[in-house]
Amino acid sequence: MMILAVMMVMTISANAMSYNAAKNEALFLSDKMAYELLRRPS
Repeated sequence: MMILAVMMVMTISANAMSYNAAKNEALFLSDKMAYELLRRPS
């Protein structure tokens, strides 16, 4: 059971986003949210 847990953690870590990919995704989403908020008529 413990070996299965260790294997799952290693697989999840291998598929994790790199720091730069996560940063780019966060910047894109924040820009998109700002655009959507400013686009709506008040």
